[in-house]
Amino acid sequence: MIRFFLPIFLGLSLTTFAQRNAPPIPDFTAGDKLDRNAPHDWNLGPTGARGWVYAHRGESTASRQILITDVAGDSPASGVLEKDDVILGLDGQNFDSDARIAFAKKITEAEAGDGKIKVIRWRAGKTEPAEIQIAVLGKYSPTAPYDCDKSKRIFENGCESIARNIRKPDGKRRHPIVRALNAMSLLASGEEKYLPLVKQEIEWAKTWEISEGDLHCWPAGWVNLFLAEYLLKTGDKSVLPAMKKLSYEIANGQSNVGTWGHRFAYEHNGILRGYGAMNQVGLSLTASLIIAREAGIDDPEVDDAIAKSRTFLEFYAGRGAIPYGDHHPWLQMHDDNGKASAAAVMFDFLGEKEPTEFFSKMGTASYGIERETGHTGNFFNMLWALPGVSRSGPEATGAWVRESAWLLDLARTHDGGFDFLGKPAATGGEHSYRNWDCAGVYLLGYSLGRKETRFTGKKESVAESLSRAEVEEIIETGRGWMPATKAESYDQRSVDELLENLASWSPVVRERAAIALAKKDDPKIVPALLEMAASPDKDTIFGACAGFEQLKGKGAEGVGAMQKLLAHDDFWVKAQAAEALAGIGEPARVAVPDLLKLVAAPPDPADKRDYLQRYLAFALFNQRGGLLGRSIENVDRDLLREAAVAVLKNEDGRARGALSSVYSQLSADEIKPLLPAILDAVENQSPSGVMFSDGIRLAGLNVLADHRIAEGVPLCVDLIELDRWGSERRLTGCLNALKKYGAEAKSELPKIRAFAKEMYEHEKFDISKPESRRHNEKMAKHYETLLEIIEDIKSA
Repeated sequence: MIRFFLPIFLGLSLTTFAQRNAPPIPDFTAGDKLDRNAPHDWNLGPTGARGWVYAHRGESTASRQILITDVAGDSPASGVLEKDDVILGLDGQNFDSDARIAFAKKITEAEAGDGKIKVIRWRAGKTEPAEIQIAVLGKYSPTAPYDCDKSKRIFENGCESIARNIRKPDGKRRHPIVRALNAMSLLASGEEKYLPLVKQEIEWAKTWEISEGDLHCWPAGWVNLFLAEYLLKTGDKSVLPAMKKLSYEIANGQSNVGTWGHRFAYEHNGILRGYGAMNQVGLSLTASLIIAREAGIDDPEVDDAIAKSRTFLEFYAGRGAIPYGDHHPWLQMHDDNGKASAAAVMFDFLGEKEPTEFFSKMGTASYGIERETGHTGNFFNMLWALPGVSRSGPEATGAWVRESAWLLDLARTHDGGFDFLGKPAATGGEHSYRNWDCAGVYLLGYSLGRKETRFTGKKESVAESLSRAEVEEIIETGRGWMPATKAESYDQRSVDELLENLASWSPVVRERAAIALAKKDDPKIVPALLEMAASPDKDTIFGACAGFEQLKGKGAEGVGAMQKLLAHDDFWVKAQAAEALAGIGEPARVAVPDLLKLVAAPPDPADKRDYLQRYLAFALFNQRGGLLGRSIENVDRDLLREAAVAVLKNEDGRARGALSSVYSQLSADEIKPLLPAILDAVENQSPSGVMFSDGIRLAGLNVLADHRIAEGVPLCVDLIELDRWGSERRLTGCLNALKKYGAEAKSELPKIRAFAKEMYEHEKFDISKPESRRHNEKMAKHYETLLEIIEDIKSA
């Protein structure tokens, strides 16, 4: 009884009350103080005030007070609010819902009315009404930012803010991404008065150089896009040499599989540095190359880079949002930090209708609270949002703005600029853009109605403009997600509703429905899924596969239907059926022979990167959840060997890594025929899935050491690569393998000693200095272990 009573009594939502391990909610009117480690505060829209609200697990749902942390001297809030004031409510009523969102929505309402924000202000023990007067801007139109006076005024004010900032002495010290975006916003205005400032920024962009020491891929795309958009807009060909140079560097810095990371790929093997692919970077770089090509860059290497990136990214069309790197399609939300919206823009640049339409719909379904999320912050989530949504037409942007108006208006500052908001309760690395000028992020979206640049829709979208009814259906698709509880609201839907959701166009809705359906106990679920599996509609088939995967053992009756789908003519249907069989588990082991044969079969021509083999590897060999991950009993060894050899050649490191579960299950005689393939996979790093690529190499090295394969000894040193990301893990595995060789490693002692010297003197670890050992304790211990191994080899 208490569980149900307390939230109602306290006026808190059930969502918030369900948050586990939540810190106590401070009451600033009772003397509570803001903790020094509290998460960030918030810009309070054009009032000129900043305030802190309670937040936990990505939500401010439980907030009922706004503690004022700062007030700008020349702002509407000046003289009305002071630091340490507390806003308790609006229009004479205390907050009874999220204080932050309620205040933001009041800004939108006030700008459409008389501009008055009436607050309940607590100050030094006294509670009284107060009034903040902000400028009246009108309402957002039903098609905002198109045909929208409010959007027009916001954009004009924002451009003036950017112009003032560029003229400031510190204007040239802003991050290159900020400078490029702000200048692109002025360019998108089409106003002659801003052209001198745009040209000033172009002179900077023409001299901008990629620096080896920084995360150079991030700004490179935006600087290049600015150069290209400027040339297309003005015809000024003086930018061509700089644009050609930068485009060439971008194209040559791409990985062999069409991706980019923090920095460009290694020249000697085309594999990405660091921990691998980052699609946020890849999308901006690819977009810049496409527009640079339109602006006059004629280079076959640029053409090739665009083609490879297109091949990589088009896989996700129809399957989910663009993920962080070379990973599964993103199914938690409809957009992952703006990358689906970015893909809509990029594929529109390429003139490809189907992916443009899909990704634009995904972006349209991602609004409001969902747009507050994003790895290291939602800077790019907001940047790409409206440009991506706009590819589906004015009805789509209007609906998206309607759902997100409070977020847009909360970010806007009193001087016309925009602040970085971030996610509630975000700290440290998850709030990385806290000091960035975000004017360009928002203004490029507000400029869409002007259609002055390619980024802002100068060329008509290849996608069909959606009707109002179609858009409203997409908006409904996006409902039902919250940061703390994710998609648990789906649990309240009926079985019939969830079965209908399983046939949705949206992979995200299908995934959410499948998870919720698995929690139900209804005898009609399995028959309904069997009927769906036989449908001619692929989305319905995908829904059936997702349903059986989540049902796990309860879906055993679906094994035959899923096994039948392994013969489907669509490779993604096969992949989803395989995942379903893995989800069902033990009853699905009857399908193992068919799955193994598929693994070793030649790839479908439509499956350009052999994704099917990747998903089959996961379904079969993952230690957790793979059908053979824990036991290969009664499995045909010839089929297994052929499949293993095939997987070890897959370009994805994670797919190869799944096979390591099999190594330990094979006898010495069974593993011998695999040794050449294992050795090859150790010597040659997978070209993609860099973060996971070392797992199978270390597992293979361990097998080589167990069998005392001589070629493995030098690899115990070669694989470590001290300068490559993840060296500590590789060092552990390589030293463990080296120990096993003992006397058989004597021929390689000079090489091992040379490496020990290199490690000792390496500036990254600096273990040569005793005083620094405490900062590199693990590496120092590894070095001592290496010396012990050297002595053991000598004396063996």
